Amino acid sequence: MSEPIYQSTQPVSAKNAKKDELYRHAFIEDHIKQGERFDELTKILFSIELSALSAYILLLNFIIKSSAIKIEAIMTMVGATVSLWFLALILTLISFFPKKYAVMEVIKREEPKCEDSEKLTIPEYYDAVAQYKRRYSLWAIISFISGLGILLLMLLKIYV
Repeated sequence: MSEPIYQSTQPVSAKNAKKDELYRHAFIEDHIKQGERFDELTKILFSIELSALSAYILLLNFIIKSSAIKIEAIMTMVGATVSLWFLALILTLISFFPKKYAVMEVIKREEPKCEDSEKLTIPEYYDAVAQYKRRYSLWAIISFISGLGILLLMLLKIYV
């Protein structure tokens, strides 16, 4: 077996300590801003979902008037598409409005969190917020893309 390779560490100079502190600070800020990034994503998703739903209704109206196909033939696909996009809108709105958490306002670094405590530490709070928003945003995206897939299948059924 080969011996593990150990890297020697250099004493930390004042210049390197300052860099390390800046990196640590940037890492913490990045971690905190995850929830804000999901808010921005949610705003964009909501705009896309509303505009796609509006365009879909206009397109459906045009298809029904211009083609010989009857609405009954594609009603299941229309219902599924509208339902999935409506679900995506609801999930996006849920993601945008924050969930309430009980948070300890004092950071206790010496003691681990009590198992029976229902309050979150501040870092746990930021993790929980990002996870909550990530979960609902992901399901909204999946729902929206599924609706697009059904739309494409409907168009293939009509024109092919």
